[in-house]
Amino acid sequence: MTGARVVMCTLTKAYLAPVMAGPRFDVLIAEEAGMTTLLRLFSVECLCRRAAIVVGDPRQLPPIVQSNEDLVRRAIGRGVFDVTIPDPLHSDVVAMLEIQYRMHPRSAILSAGCSMAAGSSTRPTARRPRRSPPARRFRACQLRSSIPEAARAASAPKGSSRINPGSAEITADLALEAIRGGATSVAVITPYAAQAAEVRRLLAERAIGDVVECSTVHRFLGRECDVVLIDLVDAPAAAAERPGDRRAEPAER
Repeated sequence: MTGARVVMCTLTKAYLAPVMAGPRFDVLIAEEAGMTTLLRLFSVECLCRRAAIVVGDPRQLPPIVQSNEDLVRRAIGRGVFDVTIPDPLHSDVVAMLEIQYRMHPRSAILSAGCSMAAGSSTRPTARRPRRSPPARRFRACQLRSSIPEAARAASAPKGSSRINPGSAEITADLALEAIRGGATSVAVITPYAAQAAEVRRLLAERAIGDVVECSTVHRFLGRECDVVLIDLVDAPAAAAERPGDRRAEPAER
């Protein structure tokens, strides 16, 4: 690393790798900082002499913490933006992106607080569609009207996670419909690990488990597919039944 002007590594390697024990740097740029713990980020900041630039999404999922203890959550369960800049939209030290090239303009309406404009598809960083887009880009499925009463099942605890068999059945059927319709890149995303496991089982039953990716929200971050199915598992009523549940990282449970 002698003479290197730019060094790239993970946050963990920055303070555990022996080769990183001696060097100090003028500037630190920490990417995806919203998901890292404060202790890890502060440890890495000790390596820089002049400035630290933290790059991330203030609305991103928080760090994964397998504990509901108040002390643990205060120490490592809060993200850097929650602690340092609670109102990033009105801060002199924050630079917000104004243009995004990743999702269709209509997708932005589903993102709470998304104020970024969609970039032109002629930009070199934008992905060009391989075929004409479908006429309907969004479909919302309500279990109450979609399946018979006998087949419906509300979300219920499964260990420390949650599962909704009725929702999983509909999601698997929609994935099968997408594959039969010609989609070559299909993903299922859900907040709970137990639900992801159930959907994967149903996808295997339909012989599409090897062509449809099913993962939790945390594990799918940074990925993209032509067709994305979001299985929310919980309805508003179910969420209201758990007012004391402060688990912010159900994706890994």
